[in-house]
Parts: sequence; C-alpha cells; structure tokens
Amino acid sequence: MRQKFIVLLTLIISLFFLTQNADSGTRGKIAGVVIDATNGDPLPGVNIIIKGTTMGAATNIKGRYFILNVPAGVYSLTASMMGYKKVTYSNVRVSVDLTTTIEFKLSSEVLDLDQAVEIVAERPLVQKDVTSSQSYVSAEEIKKLPVESVHDILQLQAGVTVGADGATHIRGGRSSEILYMIDGIPVNDPFVGGMSNVYVAPNAVQEMVATSGTYNAEYGDAMSGVINIVTKDGTNKFHGRLSAYSGDYVSDHTKIFNNIDDFNFFNNKNVEMSLSGPVIGFGDKLTFFSSARLENNDGYLYGYQKYTRIPVRDSLTNEIIPTGDNSRVSMNPSDRVNAQLKLTYRFTDNLKLNLGGMMTTRDYKVYSHRYKYLPDQIYNRERESNRVHMEITHMLNNRTFHTLKLSRFYQQYFYYLFKDPNDPRYYNPEASFSYVTSGFWNNGYTGYGWEKRNSTILFGRWDITSQVTDVHMIKSGIEISSEQIYDLYQGPNVLQNPNVTDRSKLFARNIMEFNPIKASAYVQDKIELKEMVVNLGLRFDYFAPDKQVVVDSHNPEFGDKKDAKNHYQFSPRLGIAHPIAETAYLYFSYAHFFQIPNYIYLYNNPEFEIQHKSRLASDLEPEKTVIYEVGYKHQLTSNLALNGTVFYKNISNLIAVEQYELGYGSSEYYFQYINSDYGNVRGFTISLDQRMVNNVAAAIDYTYQIAEGNASDPNAVYSDITSNLPRLPEKEVVYLNWDQRHTLTGNVLFGKPGNWTVSLIGRYSSGYPYTPSDIKGKRTAEENSERKPSQLTFDMHANKIIKIGKFDFNLFLKAYNLFDRLNERYVYNNTGRATYTLDPEPYLDDAELHNEYITRPNYYRAPRLVLAGLAFEF
Repeated sequence: MRQKFIVLLTLIISLFFLTQNADSGTRGKIAGVVIDATNGDPLPGVNIIIKGTTMGAATNIKGRYFILNVPAGVYSLTASMMGYKKVTYSNVRVSVDLTTTIEFKLSSEVLDLDQAVEIVAERPLVQKDVTSSQSYVSAEEIKKLPVESVHDILQLQAGVTVGADGATHIRGGRSSEILYMIDGIPVNDPFVGGMSNVYVAPNAVQEMVATSGTYNAEYGDAMSGVINIVTKDGTNKFHGRLSAYSGDYVSDHTKIFNNIDDFNFFNNKNVEMSLSGPVIGFGDKLTFFSSARLENNDGYLYGYQKYTRIPVRDSLTNEIIPTGDNSRVSMNPSDRVNAQLKLTYRFTDNLKLNLGGMMTTRDYKVYSHRYKYLPDQIYNRERESNRVHMEITHMLNNRTFHTLKLSRFYQQYFYYLFKDPNDPRYYNPEASFSYVTSGFWNNGYTGYGWEKRNSTILFGRWDITSQVTDVHMIKSGIEISSEQIYDLYQGPNVLQNPNVTDRSKLFARNIMEFNPIKASAYVQDKIELKEMVVNLGLRFDYFAPDKQVVVDSHNPEFGDKKDAKNHYQFSPRLGIAHPIAETAYLYFSYAHFFQIPNYIYLYNNPEFEIQHKSRLASDLEPEKTVIYEVGYKHQLTSNLALNGTVFYKNISNLIAVEQYELGYGSSEYYFQYINSDYGNVRGFTISLDQRMVNNVAAAIDYTYQIAEGNASDPNAVYSDITSNLPRLPEKEVVYLNWDQRHTLTGNVLFGKPGNWTVSLIGRYSSGYPYTPSDIKGKRTAEENSERKPSQLTFDMHANKIIKIGKFDFNLFLKAYNLFDRLNERYVYNNTGRATYTLDPEPYLDDAELHNEYITRPNYYRAPRLVLAGLAFEF
C-alpha cells in the first residue's frame, strides 16, 4: 500500500511541476490600471513601486499592472512615468488571498517637474473578489480591541459561538472541525482537534483571516472554517514594544465565587515584548521579528484546604477529621510562557528566505467542585509545543512565483497528580471512590490516572502562483505530512497498586503509537472579469492511517486483524461574485470538505484489549460536509456597508458508537466507534460596518442559525446504555448542544486614534439547549428540548497615548464582563437554572455543606475582570 502511495505522490508532483501553474495563506495581490487623467487612455510602461520595498511592476499595453506575492500589511504605492506627475497612494492595505485594486490617473507635467500628488487610500468596505464569508482583522484593529488571545479575536466574528465548555464553534459545527494555520501551516491538535497549545501573542499578528463559509481548494482537512494567522515580518527600521499589566476579578457575587472579595492587583500578571528590525552587519538583507509573553493567572475559582491527601480518622467513629489549615487555594490557575522569532533574508529582489520558531509552555488546573475542600488533589495539566519552519519564496518573473514550506511541529500534553507514575502516593489504601455525605471528596482519592501524549508532525508544502493572463490567476500545490503520535494512559487501579501483578494486561493501561501520513494536491483558478469573479478549484486528499482493525466484530480481542483502508477524496470548490451595481454584488459558493477523525477515536484501544463495556475503533472513514452559501454585500455610503449571508451545511460520516456482543449470543458487550452520525446547519447572518466618522466607528452583526443532528457527542450511545439510568438510544434529529439560535455582537470605537480611544464590545446570545429531567436524572422530555438562560456581556478597552520625542507611552485599562453579569454556562436539568435545584436536601447532617455543594461557581462564566497597564513603544 505504501508503494502505491509513493507512485501516486510521484505522479502528482510531476503533474504540478509540468503545469507550472500556485502560496497558501500569507500573501495578497495589488492590481489595477493606469490612465491618462486628461483623455482616459491607458498608459503603458508606467512604473508601479511599493515604497520601501523592491516589489513593483510596469503597466502593459492596456495600462494594466499586477504585483504578486505581497505580504499582508499596509503600504504606499507610487506610479511614475516621464512627462507625468508622480502619484502616490498611501494606506494601501493588502490582505491574504485578496486583490487590492488601485487605479491611477496621471496628469501631464507642465511647470514643476518635481511636483507629486499624494492620495490616502481608503480600505474598501466591500471587497469585490470575496466569494464566501470571510473577515479580516489587521494588526492596527487588534491593538484597539479588548482581547488577550487569537481566540478572543475569533469569537468577535459573525457566525462564531462559544459553547458552555468554552469551545469555539463556527456556524453550528463541532469545535474540532476548524483548521488553524500560522503563516499557512496547520497547527491543529491531531488527538482532540482544535488549535494546539501553540500560542501567538496578539501583538505578533499582522493579520487574522477567519473564513466561516466555503474556502478555496488550497485549504483542507476542515469542515467548518479556516483560521489563518499571519505573523509579522522583520522591518528595515528598529521597532519595539514593551507592555506590562495586571489586575484581578472584581465582583459582588461573593456567595457564588469564593475569595472574590479579596482584591489583589497582582493576581493576574502579564508582560509582553516585541522587537523587530535589521540584523546589524547585514544591511537590509536580513531582518528579524521577535516577541515574548509571560502570563500568571490565579483564576477566579477557589477552594479551602480543609482536608489533606492522607486522611486522619477518628479512632472511635472512623470519620475523617479535618486536618487542613482552611487556607484559600486557587483551583483554576494558569501560567504560560510564549516566545517566537522570525528571520527574513533577502538574497535578491526575487528570492527570499523566512526562518522561524516558536514555543509555548502552559501549566494549569481545571476546577473540580468535588475537590473544593481538598484542592491539593486537583490534577496538574502541562502543555508544551514548539515549532520550527522554513519558507523560501522565489519570483520566477513578474507574473509567477512559487514557495516551499517545511516545518517540524511538536506538542505534548501531560496529565498527572504526581509526575512520576511510580510515585507511591498514587496508591492510597485509605482512599476510596466514595466521598463524605456532603458530596465532596475528603479521603485523599487520587483521581483518574496518569497520561502523557505527544505528536511530532513533519510537514512540507509547495505552491506556485501564476498570473497567466490579465483574467486568470492559477494556483496549484501539493503538501504532505508525516506524523508520529504517542499516548500512554494508566488508570488509578494500575498505579502503584500492590495487588496488580501484570499491569500490561489491564484495560486501565492504554498505549497508542502510530505513524499516519496525510497528503493532498489542489489546483485553483481565480478568474477576475469585469462582470464577475470566479474561484474554481479542485482538491485531492489522501490519508494512510497505519493501523489494524478487527475482522470479526464479535471476536475483537482474539480474532483476525487486517490493515485499515487508506482513504482519499476529490473535493470540488466553486465561488462566484457578481457585481449588480458599482458598490454592490452578490456571491454564491458551493464546496465539498473532507476531514480525518480525531485520533482519540481513530486509534482508541489499539491493543484490542476488550472487557465488558469497553470501546474500540473500527475502520473509520473521513467525515464529510457539503456547504452552500449565498451572500449580498452593499456599500451603502462611503462609510457604511451592509452584508447579508444565507448558508446551509449537510454533515455526514460523523463519529458515533455502536454496541456489539462479545461473542455470538453473549450477554456481555462492548462498543465500536463507527461513522454513522449526521447533522445539518442552516441560518443567515446580517451585518453593518461603519468606518470612523467624526471620531466614531461601529459594527454590528446578527446571526440566526439552527444546528441539528442525531447526537452532539460521539459517545452518546455509550452514555445512554452504561449510565446509572440506562435508556435505549434513539436515532432521531435533535438540536445539538451548541445550537445557539440568536447571537448579536456590537462594537463601538470612539476617540482620536494615535491619541486616545475607547472601545466597547457587547455580545448577546440566546441560551443553549438542555434535556429536562426529574430529580433522579430521568428524562422528562425530548433531548435538548428546553433552553438555558441567555447570556449578555460587555468588554471595554480604553487607552491614552503620551508622545515624548520618538517614544510612545500608552496607558490602558481593560475590563471584561464590565457589568459583572452572572452568565450561566451549565444548569441543573430539573430546573433549567444554575441557581437552584429541586433535589431535596439529602445531607441533613450538614445543611451548610449541602448548600456549598449545590452552589457551583464553575456553572457560571467568569465575573468581572479589571486590568490596567502601561506600554512603551518606539
């Protein structure tokens, strides 16, 4: 099978080198026409130069020009020709994968040969070559927003919702269906999906592009959206920024959040720095950009050290005696360190090399309410990632360039109570799974085991882009990734238990070690006609899972095994934008998408160790989605634009669980992961965007959507059958857990940029669904038939810049959940609220502890957080 793959890959490479026709996700294009201002005739031979760079072009016989391979950013563009006045457009913004159109009108020189014309370009509110729903956020816009991460930026975009667990969803899809890229290279977590631990500080982002509709053929292995983060390059002049800020949670909800009334300005500390410029001794040939960030966050969820790990029992009653000091202990702290460096070497005007690396480490804990009085037993979680990458860009001529990208990406997740799995403290004969009558652990129970998993991904990609004619820009490319994945899990009944003689035979020990391969190829044609723009593409995806599967599902442990099938798919992509007026156009897009299942399902239980109720992966196929989208964009005035989109998604081959007998006619059973779940999402988005007028800018968007499927969780069938109240699973269409019917986001910015600004972001969202039940947990209505309370929050960012010579001092204040609203994430299913339950008080011996137990601070989103700081910039 590997030989077939090598032959196939060789044919693909040969095909694309022969066609010589495509870079992914970091550059845009500047194009336009130059005419004589007097008679309107096209002017050939006009030199168009991007100031401060070596990039440029000359107009052809029709007066047209194209400048390809332009990194995302803001530039000044100059047109000059003997006998005509020089004209310069400043503030020309170039975005990833888009064409920025600048048209010049040159006037004849009469008296002053040195006279030049300066024009400030305005970013078009309607970009006429966009054929799907995309949002672009620039570095300048990010500086004005109350955000701490790329995810904060993403959650402000239309069609993006945040689940109760904090996961990001785009247009009703699962959180694992989003592709995250940094400089055109994927950085997803292959085990659980979503963005890996790699972190990009907001001050290192040049532009973020969020595609929530269909996307071109150059992007794959995603079904809901693509988030492309373009980091900053080095500059020819030194530029630096250092900022430090801190603060704490400030809330009146003291009955819910412990310790919230003990304000400490240094509980949440952040220090950021960035420095860019030329490398001394290399002139303009070699430049660099570097950034680093240190975070220390104590969180807002606290417990009390009432008990200790080793329980002390009363000799007469055998009850556990509180021996802790009752000190308050943070139960969701987080420490993170991030650093990155990018070097850019320009060999010639046509050949450039980027070398870069980034690393992130994060240590944190996740709150568990049962450990409120035994916080030392909260498990530690560590994440580590590092990435090195290289990119070579070569301009073959002024119409064609190609790029080669190579990267190595390593990430690790470590989950433990004690780092050493052989630590004798894991086995505590005094501990048991039971807890005191109040519902809290108090006996030193050591939790759910020890796990370490990691992955190393070697990635290569080659793209070539050619402006074949004035109308056709062809892009094509290939990519391949070779992965090494490893996961070791040991359950608590294995760790240091003297009664376990052979740990390798226990189901509570799981080892995952595989080397899958992914490959893809694509071709894309961007057809830019006067009457329409067409994006037409085709993508080929291939996946070799490198695993075995059972032959007889009734004898999974001892029966024959066979190699899992390799999978491939051709996915067509089509987008059309059609102008219907000078400032308005319609667009339509249609596309097929293919995504590899998360590895925690694909490689589950790789040693086929089967016990009653255990789970096993079958020969899983890729998941699939088909998306249809129709949109309308209209620049109503020079400063106001309207955008409306209607979308539909058909989702199939989702991962689910199916029950199998362990032997023919056996009463024992197990479960296999299979492709059987499905879903659909439909809705519309409408938005208004006003650029700054009279020191005020504003934007508002509203999304209505319905997200349905037969299950929200791949393990839904398993949970139904094995729960304390087992029920027969039903195959029916229900609202998905993240079906948020209404979302409304508004953003207002006022002030004088460069002097002072205040931005305010408000977000309203209707409640997520839940399943009603009685006090015993038995369902009383259909699944997800009722709604949790709606959510509303406001965030604010204010800053004042003080200029002293060449230096800027920026004083700023940030407030999240400005009005300290209690937003309920989770609810009791017998009331639909987080504030109370209908359960009678079962713990009559300690009513106060019972109230503590049912008051769960993790059922709410974070209270108000206030941060203040100072930034120094030059």
